[in-house]
Amino acid sequence: MRTTEKTLIVLAILAEGMHMFRMPNAGLFMVLSLGMLSIYYLLFGFLLFRERETRTNNPALSAVVGMVCSLAVAGILFKLMYWPGSRLLLFCGFMSIAILVMPYYVYMVRYRDSNKGLYKYYMDNLLRLMITASITSLLMLIPSSAILKFQYRDDPRQAELRQRVLEDPENEQYREELWQYIDNKYDNPADTSFLKNEPPR
Repeated sequence: MRTTEKTLIVLAILAEGMHMFRMPNAGLFMVLSLGMLSIYYLLFGFLLFRERETRTNNPALSAVVGMVCSLAVAGILFKLMYWPGSRLLLFCGFMSIAILVMPYYVYMVRYRDSNKGLYKYYMDNLLRLMITASITSLLMLIPSSAILKFQYRDDPRQAELRQRVLEDPENEQYREELWQYIDNKYDNPADTSFLKNEPPR
């Protein structure tokens, strides 16, 4: 992994921890870190996914891996932020990775003895693909309601109201009930009034 990639991943993990404990601006940090990581993979995958010591690279495959990882990271971001479309993004990302795993494994075995640089290149990228596939498959299996209940484990009523909004985002009555609950729960309604123009985070 490159320094930029490691930094963005660490920031994303920290942001998700903040998000689960409902700390201020956690959603913003999540969007910035995972969004930048997705863009980074998409634009610089052909340079990023190469063997560091020998700089061995298959530019075409590296670009494809970058696009696939970018898609998967976007799906992770949408899932953790409760945005619509996360299921499709995660599924497409997972299936794309599944298609790439076999040729990467074949190439890795092929160059295991004849070319150590290429062997390490394919092995490193195969490991990256497997880790990404594991995360995407796990998030596909975990329903958003379970993540929401954990995030609002100390406030089940708010979790219930937010879940209703997620299931039917066009229902103005559900949204109004949620905002009214938030206004009544906090001493200063102005602190949460900005939420009224945003989907539940």
